[in-house]
Amino acid sequence: MFLDADDELLPDAAEKAIAAAEAGAELVIFGYTIVEAGGTRRDYCEPDETLTRQTLGAALGRLYKANLLNQVWGKLFSADAIRAGRIRFPDYRWGEDRLFVFDCLERAERVAVLHECLYRYIMHEGESLISSWYDKKFAVCLEIDRRLEATCRALSVQDERDFRYMFAKSVFSCLTVLYAPSCPLTAAQKRDFAREIAQNERVRRRLRGCAGGLPVRALCAVLQTGSPALILPSFRAVAWAGEALPTLFTALKHRK
Repeated sequence: MFLDADDELLPDAAEKAIAAAEAGAELVIFGYTIVEAGGTRRDYCEPDETLTRQTLGAALGRLYKANLLNQVWGKLFSADAIRAGRIRFPDYRWGEDRLFVFDCLERAERVAVLHECLYRYIMHEGESLISSWYDKKFAVCLEIDRRLEATCRALSVQDERDFRYMFAKSVFSCLTVLYAPSCPLTAAQKRDFAREIAQNERVRRRLRGCAGGLPVRALCAVLQTGSPALILPSFRAVAWAGEALPTLFTALKHRK
């Protein structure tokens, strides 16, 4: 199991996860709660179920869209399966958890999902919802999406709408982070970066007709214009919402 030092596990979390593993699961995924600095809580969970190789493909998009596959915490992994598959974290500062989890999912014969929120992710006062700048983030987004397309083929996934939706949100994050205090790019470099993303073939293909709520569809439409003059102000507004309206931003960022 993985645990961030400032987060919390419920007292019986390990016991319940181990019970699921002893019933045959190589990977156990359980719900979690984000606890904001002001005390607001938001739960992320899906119903109890046990998935096999034959049923995992149909559930994968739903679990991904429910934000249960982006992080290594909130899970119990089979150490034997990790050793046998020689699974390692890639050398990234963003997205490495997601790639690790999908490596494990591709090899798992049995996955257990526990509905109960057994992990608490604690947000602290002044902690930003906007990620820090990372120059490889867009490249990692593309790698994750390529990996997911391969995983969908391996698991015979028929409907990729949820994966395209999550890819869109990752691309949005790449543009929002341009307005993080840690971003060193000049105004001209930000325009070039926005143009590079908007003109990327995978972005244009995967975001075309992307499903989602009005904010997602609106931002996809802005990206499809290919115009940095429209793209940059739109994502500056998204970044502002993350700082000024954190509760609303969290609801939009993590909506299914």
